[in-house]
Amino acid sequence: MKNFYLPLLCCLATINSLAQRNFVPGAVAVPQRDSLKGFIDFRNWTSTPNEIRFKSTENGEITTYTPNQISGFALHSDGDVVYVTKHVLLDVTPYIVSSTQSVTQPQTELLDSIVFIQQLVTGAYNLYTYTDRHQRIHFMYNAPGGDIQELKYIKTMVPSPDGGKIYEKKEYQEQLTSLFKDEGKIARQARSVDYRDEDLIALFVAYQHAKAPGTEVLVKTKKKQPIYFGIVAGPAFNSYNWKGGEQYMLHGKYSSSVNPIAGVFVDIPLGGATRQWSMYNELLYKTYSTHASMDMNALLAGDIATFKFSYLQLNVMAQYIYPKGVVKPFVHIGMGNAIIVKTTTNDYFDASRPEHREAFAGPRKLEQLLVGGIGVRADRFQLEVRGSTSTGWIDIMSASMPVNSLQIIAGVRF
Repeated sequence: MKNFYLPLLCCLATINSLAQRNFVPGAVAVPQRDSLKGFIDFRNWTSTPNEIRFKSTENGEITTYTPNQISGFALHSDGDVVYVTKHVLLDVTPYIVSSTQSVTQPQTELLDSIVFIQQLVTGAYNLYTYTDRHQRIHFMYNAPGGDIQELKYIKTMVPSPDGGKIYEKKEYQEQLTSLFKDEGKIARQARSVDYRDEDLIALFVAYQHAKAPGTEVLVKTKKKQPIYFGIVAGPAFNSYNWKGGEQYMLHGKYSSSVNPIAGVFVDIPLGGATRQWSMYNELLYKTYSTHASMDMNALLAGDIATFKFSYLQLNVMAQYIYPKGVVKPFVHIGMGNAIIVKTTTNDYFDASRPEHREAFAGPRKLEQLLVGGIGVRADRFQLEVRGSTSTGWIDIMSASMPVNSLQIIAGVRF
């Protein structure tokens, strides 16, 4: 076990170091100075950063900036993404609260601070967005030079005879209807506009065109829904249980094993304001190793069957992550398929002869699994306890040897 954990820790440390080097072309706006061009450490933020790391050249010294030190920054990869520094007063209460709470008496959490906010539209009115630490997405606006005003949207759970229902208060629709009241058509659209970036951007652009036809409206790129990549590794505690087929010479009590499991993952959020649901897929490399004495059959006393296989496994799972807090619990459930990529040992020792021969001809090449796990995530790091059960490699009509596995998996996302 010690020999396994040391390379695991070294592997995670290396990946962490590489993840910290994700610098993309960008610029930093420093008050009373020209913009500084260089590279900004972009990490596919799930919430708006409260600081950024910048260097003027690829090999330059890294400087950390907070919203109090700069007036904004821009990322130039995959289209321009612009953040500006503003003072905001936001209701950052998580969308879904306890079903026992009254919607008229929420436990309000306010953010009253200078922060980075992403600029979406520049025109007669500017549109911005901010994602808080609960991964709740906010939209704001202001007139050029004016104070930031939040477009207010509340989503909560309220008691009902059926056990609770979702309540939405779309105050932002009233705000926008009043804001655009001098343009009747735009104001009518505002009464039913959805709380989504593309819909709000279209509304603000339409208003600008109505007020000043022909003028250019600066629409900044809204970053696409992020896709996260990462690496996972950990120990797998495997047990092998022969079932049925007592007449077969392989019938025995097989040893458990501890084997490494490692690979890569891709996490694809499915949208929504808090990105609670996602498709979580993994490609893993794993091994099984076990042996058994055939002492359960007196005629085979002293015989030993030994197996060791290496697999490449693809897991397709649904992931739910609880959006509140810095340390976020999550759940995985799904299915996996694994193929044998290497047979190290498939041996049967016949003590009566004595001789070695192939233990099982034609082991099942494709293994199918049910997979589920629970874990926690903090920033880019995650830790999960996972269980799986599989069909194993024995492919006999009246016998089987399913493999049950308990895994402790650590991961780092890029």
